[in-house]
Amino acid sequence: MTGALYAVHPDFLFTLDNTSNFAPGTSTESWFATSGTMPYAVSPTVIEDRPVNGPLLQQNRFSLSQNLTRLLAHVRTQGPWFVLGGVNFHAQSYKRFGFQVLQPAVVNAPADAVVDESTSEVLLEAGVALESERVKHADRHYSLRFSMAKPVWRRLDNTAWPDVTFTGTSGWDARLEGRYSVAVHELVHVGGWAQYLYAQRGSQIRGAYELPLTHTRSVAFGLEVLWKL
Repeated sequence: MTGALYAVHPDFLFTLDNTSNFAPGTSTESWFATSGTMPYAVSPTVIEDRPVNGPLLQQNRFSLSQNLTRLLAHVRTQGPWFVLGGVNFHAQSYKRFGFQVLQPAVVNAPADAVVDESTSEVLLEAGVALESERVKHADRHYSLRFSMAKPVWRRLDNTAWPDVTFTGTSGWDARLEGRYSVAVHELVHVGGWAQYLYAQRGSQIRGAYELPLTHTRSVAFGLEVLWKL
Protein backbone atom coordinates (compact mmCIF):
# COMPACT_ATOMS: atom_id res chain seq x y z
CA MET A 1 0.00 0.00 0.00
CA THR A 2 1.21 3.49 -0.83
CA GLY A 3 -0.53 6.80 -0.32
CA ALA A 4 -0.58 10.35 1.00
CA LEU A 5 -2.66 12.62 3.21
CA TYR A 6 -2.96 16.26 2.11
CA ALA A 7 -4.29 19.17 4.20
CA VAL A 8 -6.05 21.72 2.00
CA HIS A 9 -7.54 23.46 5.04
CA PRO A 10 -7.55 22.57 8.76
CA ASP A 11 -11.07 21.20 8.31
CA PHE A 12 -10.63 19.72 4.84
CA LEU A 13 -8.19 16.92 3.96
CA PHE A 14 -7.95 14.46 1.14
CA THR A 15 -6.19 11.14 0.74
CA LEU A 16 -4.89 9.31 -2.29
CA ASP A 17 -3.82 5.71 -1.83
CA ASN A 18 -3.15 2.62 -3.87
CA THR A 19 -3.29 -1.01 -2.74
CA SER A 20 -2.17 -4.05 -4.71
CA ASN A 21 -1.16 -7.59 -3.89
CA PHE A 22 2.14 -9.18 -4.82
CA ALA A 23 2.62 -12.92 -5.50
CA PRO A 24 -0.94 -13.89 -4.49
CA GLY A 25 -1.51 -17.29 -2.92
CA THR A 26 -4.24 -19.78 -3.75
CA SER A 27 -7.45 -20.76 -1.98
CA THR A 28 -10.56 -22.88 -2.51
CA GLU A 29 -13.73 -21.48 -4.05
CA SER A 30 -17.13 -23.15 -3.58
CA TRP A 31 -20.20 -22.72 -5.80
CA PHE A 32 -23.70 -23.26 -4.40
CA ALA A 33 -27.15 -23.49 -5.97
CA THR A 34 -29.85 -21.20 -4.56
CA SER A 35 -32.85 -23.13 -5.93
CA GLY A 36 -33.90 -26.67 -6.76
CA THR A 37 -33.28 -26.28 -10.50
CA MET A 38 -30.67 -24.60 -12.67
CA PRO A 39 -30.70 -23.49 -16.31
CA TYR A 40 -28.31 -25.57 -18.45
CA ALA A 41 -27.17 -24.53 -21.92
CA VAL A 42 -27.62 -27.58 -24.12
CA SER A 43 -26.50 -25.36 -27.00
CA PRO A 44 -26.02 -21.60 -27.43
CA THR A 45 -29.73 -21.29 -28.30
CA VAL A 46 -31.32 -24.11 -26.25
CA ILE A 47 -31.63 -23.80 -22.46
CA GLU A 48 -33.38 -26.27 -20.19
CA ASP A 49 -33.98 -26.37 -16.44
CA ARG A 50 -32.36 -29.33 -14.71
CA PRO A 51 -32.86 -30.50 -11.11
CA VAL A 52 -30.11 -29.89 -8.57
CA ASN A 53 -29.11 -32.70 -6.20
CA GLY A 54 -27.97 -30.72 -3.17
CA PRO A 55 -26.66 -27.15 -2.84
CA LEU A 56 -22.91 -27.65 -3.56
CA LEU A 57 -22.25 -27.63 -7.30
CA GLN A 58 -18.50 -27.23 -7.77
CA GLN A 59 -15.22 -26.48 -6.04
CA ASN A 60 -11.99 -25.20 -7.53
CA ARG A 61 -8.71 -23.59 -6.64
CA PHE A 62 -8.15 -19.93 -7.46
CA SER A 63 -5.74 -17.04 -7.11
CA LEU A 64 -6.76 -13.39 -6.97
CA SER A 65 -4.76 -10.36 -8.10
CA GLN A 66 -6.19 -6.92 -7.50
CA ASN A 67 -5.38 -3.23 -7.56
CA LEU A 68 -7.33 -0.44 -5.86
CA THR A 69 -6.85 3.33 -6.14
CA ARG A 70 -8.92 5.57 -3.84
CA LEU A 71 -9.35 9.36 -3.81
CA LEU A 72 -11.24 10.48 -0.70
CA ALA A 73 -12.13 13.90 0.74
CA HIS A 74 -12.23 14.23 4.55
CA VAL A 75 -14.38 16.98 6.07
CA ARG A 76 -14.02 17.61 9.80
CA THR A 77 -17.19 17.35 11.87
CA GLN A 78 -15.66 17.76 15.34
CA GLY A 79 -12.16 17.32 16.73
CA PRO A 80 -10.50 14.28 15.10
CA TRP A 81 -13.75 13.04 13.52
CA PHE A 82 -14.33 13.35 9.79
CA VAL A 83 -16.92 12.34 7.23
CA LEU A 84 -15.37 11.10 4.02
CA GLY A 85 -16.46 10.59 0.45
CA GLY A 86 -14.93 10.00 -2.93
CA VAL A 87 -14.29 7.53 -5.69
CA ASN A 88 -12.27 4.38 -6.07
CA PHE A 89 -11.05 2.51 -9.11
CA HIS A 90 -10.83 -1.24 -8.68
CA ALA A 91 -9.42 -3.92 -10.97
CA GLN A 92 -9.12 -7.60 -10.16
CA SER A 93 -8.29 -10.84 -11.94
CA TYR A 94 -9.26 -14.37 -10.91
CA LYS A 95 -7.43 -17.43 -12.19
CA ARG A 96 -9.44 -20.61 -11.59
CA PHE A 97 -8.10 -24.15 -11.99
CA GLY A 98 -8.32 -27.64 -10.46
CA PHE A 99 -12.06 -27.93 -11.02
CA GLN A 100 -14.03 -30.57 -9.09
CA VAL A 101 -17.50 -30.81 -10.58
CA LEU A 102 -19.89 -32.37 -8.07
CA GLN A 103 -23.02 -32.22 -10.23
CA PRO A 104 -22.09 -32.83 -13.90
CA ALA A 105 -25.75 -32.78 -14.96
CA VAL A 106 -25.81 -28.99 -14.43
CA VAL A 107 -22.13 -27.97 -14.47
CA ASN A 108 -19.60 -28.51 -17.23
CA ALA A 109 -16.00 -27.65 -16.31
CA PRO A 110 -13.05 -29.87 -17.37
CA ALA A 111 -10.72 -30.70 -14.49
CA ASP A 112 -7.65 -29.51 -16.42
CA ALA A 113 -9.19 -26.19 -17.55
CA VAL A 114 -7.74 -22.80 -16.57
CA VAL A 115 -10.21 -19.91 -16.60
CA ASP A 116 -9.29 -16.22 -16.29
CA GLU A 117 -11.88 -13.67 -15.17
CA SER A 118 -11.10 -9.93 -15.09
CA THR A 119 -13.18 -7.15 -13.60
CA SER A 120 -12.81 -3.37 -13.76
CA GLU A 121 -15.12 -1.09 -11.83
CA VAL A 122 -15.64 2.43 -10.51
CA LEU A 123 -17.27 2.85 -7.09
CA LEU A 124 -18.57 5.81 -5.10
CA GLU A 125 -17.50 5.60 -1.45
CA ALA A 126 -18.68 7.31 1.76
CA GLY A 127 -17.97 6.81 5.44
CA VAL A 128 -16.58 8.16 8.69
CA ALA A 129 -13.02 8.44 9.99
CA LEU A 130 -11.10 9.10 13.18
CA GLU A 131 -7.85 10.75 12.10
CA SER A 132 -4.98 12.15 14.18
CA GLU A 133 -3.66 13.94 11.05
CA ARG A 134 -0.18 15.08 12.00
CA VAL A 135 3.07 13.15 11.67
CA LYS A 136 5.53 16.02 12.08
CA HIS A 137 6.55 16.47 15.75
CA ALA A 138 3.83 14.01 16.87
CA ASP A 139 4.80 11.09 19.11
CA ARG A 140 2.15 8.86 17.51
CA HIS A 141 -0.28 8.71 14.61
CA TYR A 142 -3.53 6.78 14.32
CA SER A 143 -6.43 6.43 11.93
CA LEU A 144 -9.64 4.40 11.93
CA ARG A 145 -12.08 4.38 9.00
CA PHE A 146 -15.35 2.71 8.14
CA SER A 147 -16.82 3.16 4.68
CA MET A 148 -19.26 1.68 2.21
CA ALA A 149 -19.03 1.81 -1.58
CA LYS A 150 -21.43 1.27 -4.47
CA PRO A 151 -20.36 0.35 -8.04
CA VAL A 152 -21.51 2.86 -10.67
CA TRP A 153 -19.66 1.30 -13.62
CA ARG A 154 -18.45 -2.27 -14.08
CA ARG A 155 -17.11 -4.57 -16.77
CA LEU A 156 -16.46 -8.29 -16.32
CA ASP A 157 -14.93 -10.62 -18.93
CA ASN A 158 -14.36 -14.36 -18.64
CA THR A 159 -12.27 -16.51 -20.98
CA ALA A 160 -14.86 -19.30 -20.70
CA TRP A 161 -17.37 -16.97 -22.41
CA PRO A 162 -15.26 -14.87 -24.81
CA ASP A 163 -18.25 -13.26 -26.55
CA VAL A 164 -20.06 -12.17 -23.35
CA THR A 165 -19.41 -9.08 -21.20
CA PHE A 166 -21.26 -8.46 -17.93
CA THR A 167 -21.85 -4.82 -16.97
CA GLY A 168 -24.32 -4.94 -14.05
CA THR A 169 -23.55 -2.72 -11.05
CA SER A 170 -25.62 -4.46 -8.38
CA GLY A 171 -23.74 -4.90 -5.11
CA TRP A 172 -21.80 -3.03 -2.43
CA ASP A 173 -18.58 -3.00 -0.37
CA ALA A 174 -18.08 -2.52 3.38
CA ARG A 175 -14.56 -1.70 4.58
CA LEU A 176 -13.01 -1.30 8.04
CA GLU A 177 -9.40 -0.19 8.27
CA GLY A 178 -7.03 1.10 10.90
CA ARG A 179 -3.41 2.07 11.44
CA TYR A 180 -1.17 3.04 14.32
CA SER A 181 2.42 4.29 14.31
CA VAL A 182 5.00 5.80 16.65
CA ALA A 183 7.70 8.37 15.97
CA VAL A 184 11.28 7.26 15.29
CA HIS A 185 12.24 10.75 14.12
CA GLU A 186 10.48 14.10 14.28
CA LEU A 187 9.39 13.57 10.64
CA VAL A 188 9.17 9.75 10.46
CA HIS A 189 6.83 7.17 12.00
CA VAL A 190 6.87 3.35 11.90
CA GLY A 191 3.80 1.25 12.61
CA GLY A 192 1.23 -1.18 11.26
CA TRP A 193 -2.07 -1.22 9.40
CA ALA A 194 -4.91 -3.68 8.88
CA GLN A 195 -8.02 -3.85 6.73
CA TYR A 196 -11.14 -6.01 6.47
CA LEU A 197 -13.28 -5.90 3.32
CA TYR A 198 -16.62 -7.51 2.55
CA ALA A 199 -17.82 -7.24 -1.05
CA GLN A 200 -21.05 -8.48 -2.58
CA ARG A 201 -21.94 -8.45 -6.28
CA GLY A 202 -25.36 -9.39 -7.63
CA SER A 203 -26.13 -12.08 -10.18
CA GLN A 204 -26.54 -11.30 -13.89
CA ILE A 205 -27.90 -13.24 -16.84
CA ARG A 206 -26.86 -12.70 -20.45
CA GLY A 207 -28.64 -15.10 -22.77
CA ALA A 208 -27.58 -18.64 -21.86
CA TYR A 209 -24.92 -17.44 -19.42
CA GLU A 210 -25.38 -16.60 -15.75
CA LEU A 211 -22.96 -14.78 -13.47
CA PRO A 212 -23.84 -15.88 -9.91
CA LEU A 213 -24.22 -13.79 -6.78
CA THR A 214 -20.80 -13.51 -5.11
CA HIS A 215 -19.58 -12.74 -1.59
CA THR A 216 -15.89 -11.95 -1.06
CA ARG A 217 -14.22 -11.46 2.31
CA SER A 218 -10.60 -10.39 2.57
CA VAL A 219 -8.17 -9.41 5.31
CA ALA A 220 -4.98 -7.45 4.71
CA PHE A 221 -2.31 -6.20 7.12
CA GLY A 222 1.29 -5.06 7.12
CA LEU A 223 3.97 -2.70 8.38
CA GLU A 224 4.10 0.93 7.33
CA VAL A 225 6.43 3.91 7.28
CA LEU A 226 4.98 7.45 7.36
CA TRP A 227 6.85 10.67 6.83
CA LYS A 228 6.24 14.37 6.47
CA LEU A 229 7.80 15.89 3.33
